[in-house]
Amino acid sequence: MYKKVLEDSGLKSGEAEIYDLLLQYGDSPASDITSKTKFKRGMVYKFLDDLEKRGLVSTYRKNKKTYFKPEHPYKLLESIEKTIQESKTQETMLQSTLSQIVNTFNTLQNKPGVRVYEGIDGIKEVYMDTLRESKEIWAILQTSDVDPKLYKWLTEEYTPMRAKSGIKAKVIAAQDSKLKKYIEKNKEENRETKTVQTGKFPIAIEMNIYGNKVAFMNFKKGESNIGIIINNKLIADTMRALFSLAWEE
Repeated sequence: MYKKVLEDSGLKSGEAEIYDLLLQYGDSPASDITSKTKFKRGMVYKFLDDLEKRGLVSTYRKNKKTYFKPEHPYKLLESIEKTIQESKTQETMLQSTLSQIVNTFNTLQNKPGVRVYEGIDGIKEVYMDTLRESKEIWAILQTSDVDPKLYKWLTEEYTPMRAKSGIKAKVIAAQDSKLKKYIEKNKEENRETKTVQTGKFPIAIEMNIYGNKVAFMNFKKGESNIGIIINNKLIADTMRALFSLAWEE
């Protein structure tokens, strides 16, 4: 009768069914309750025990039998209020230590080393790391030979996010069919671009230098998509020097 409402109020399906039966038929021994449900006797006792812990069921003895009595439905409201209060306490405890947890997480993320990501979702995670670092990005890339799904995500989601975040990009790009449109959006997408001849400088993957990290992404359609992040200041500074040399020339 009220099973759905009881479930929406936080009771498990079995608990809701048993409590609903008690509301309909009144005080009952476990055998009578079992006969009215699809649950076996053992599960009925478990649900009754759980309901008793919630304060929604109590017991008493009569004619050498244990009867289960439904407590006032207001007990359910008290149970919800108790859960809300416990959640608030947990939230307060988490907030008090969250900054320490975040510092530990950041230390781990910034620990020198190499991380490898596979698939389109893995490459997206590499790009998202450039946003989390929030430093200017120096990139060497080509714009045409990119997996279509990733290209759509890059142009419609990632690049607008980067531009909106105020993260500038300096790009050395291979000349190809999509480069003209790419350059036309330089100002809008907070980017400065210089080009190189594809035949003389065949760029098959993308490289990003940002903060103390260097990322390499292979996202050509039909190939194994893979992203690699190297977190090492000396490597990042050396690659940045090589990029500057190419940029100036």
